[in-house]
Amino acid sequence: MSIIVQKYGGSSVADVEKLKKISEMIAAVQNTGNNVVAVVSAMGKTTNSLIEMAKEISNNPSRRELDMLLSTGERTTMALLCIALNELGVEAISLTGSQAGIITNDHHNDARVIEVRPIRVQDELDKGKVVVIGGFQGVSYKRDITTLGRGGSDTSAVALAAALNAKRCEIYSDVDGVYTTDPNILKEANHLPEISYQQIQEMAEAGAKVLNAQAVQFAKEAKIALYARSTFNSGKETIIKNISKKELAGVLAVVYEKEIIRVYVHDAEKIGWVLNFLEENQIAIKEFQQTGLAGDKGYKCSFIVSATN
Repeated sequence: MSIIVQKYGGSSVADVEKLKKISEMIAAVQNTGNNVVAVVSAMGKTTNSLIEMAKEISNNPSRRELDMLLSTGERTTMALLCIALNELGVEAISLTGSQAGIITNDHHNDARVIEVRPIRVQDELDKGKVVVIGGFQGVSYKRDITTLGRGGSDTSAVALAAALNAKRCEIYSDVDGVYTTDPNILKEANHLPEISYQQIQEMAEAGAKVLNAQAVQFAKEAKIALYARSTFNSGKETIIKNISKKELAGVLAVVYEKEIIRVYVHDAEKIGWVLNFLEENQIAIKEFQQTGLAGDKGYKCSFIVSATN
């Protein structure tokens, strides 16, 4: 049987009634003769609530302990979804990111997936079970729980789809695909029925709240088509796939990003230290600009970083 990986975001699993609806959707897909792996986010604003609780205790909580805390959000969702599936007569088992074999580096709060060893996942699928996995989390080589940062559940889903050689990966959220700009800001934004890996990756890296850039890279390398859909409004979807260069001409979309900071460095001797610091902490920079030469009175360089970093 073919494997279909589905990812459900926080708004899709925000309450018990929505979890029941999703369990029915998953059961329907399994009844068509497919194996299903469901990757879930924390319910609604759970992650934000957990961060706020930690900040009530400390303004600078340990990154490791924060990961331990945040990973509980997805664990709650996956267990409840399995209970809902069981009520429908569907055999299902929940697995954490570590149990599913998602191996990451040891950069807490913003880890990157190094490899996926889905041995347990495949074993459970072979038994005819639906496998529900907590997204946004993995385990480092030091055996510490890690979280993957913003959009981490997308990365979990696509990385698993690639490792399992899945037929396709479906990404469900409260938006029915990808638009030429944020439809919440511009109602006239046009829906895109399809988009290339390269285009969606560029949009993500530019700050668009679409798919996680690392998730797209996994899909591109494994040549897995991604289907971005709305959880509760059927009809439109955006298929993310390989598209020939001839079809990529022209302006596709307008992207904007909130909460960014432009950093200016006026001392050429310090720029090396600054860039090394950013690299060591895996803080991405954009729009690097430099004026003048090192030693010049007017020397200046600048770049943009996310305020959340």
